[in-house]
Amino acid sequence: MFRAEGPPPVRVWGTALALDSDTWATEEVNLYVALSSDIWFPYVKGYSCPEFDEDRYFDNTQLAARHTPRLNAFLRDVNALMESVGSKLEVDEEESNYMDDYARWLSSDGIRLVGDKPNLIA
Repeated sequence: MFRAEGPPPVRVWGTALALDSDTWATEEVNLYVALSSDIWFPYVKGYSCPEFDEDRYFDNTQLAARHTPRLNAFLRDVNALMESVGSKLEVDEEESNYMDDYARWLSSDGIRLVGDKPNLIA
């Protein structure tokens, strides 16, 4: 399998927690999940495609249907762990490079595969 050089499609980093007896340490918990690929979205802009069009999307529903449910399940599990230590996952709009393009499918629960169909490239 080949992929372009760069960061992995999903990166996870955050606070390392130390256990104190049977309880979590009381320090603040921070966890970051960054997506470096748009393969998770049902419709994509295709910035590197020669047919890229600022106003239209490519239909990516078949690929997203295979990959995104697993990503969303992972995010649900991570969020449950975060809630168990008094925190939660949320979308950081300031850190989202393409928020204008993908906001309609993005939420703190993951990526929605249903919703309005954008104007598509044939």
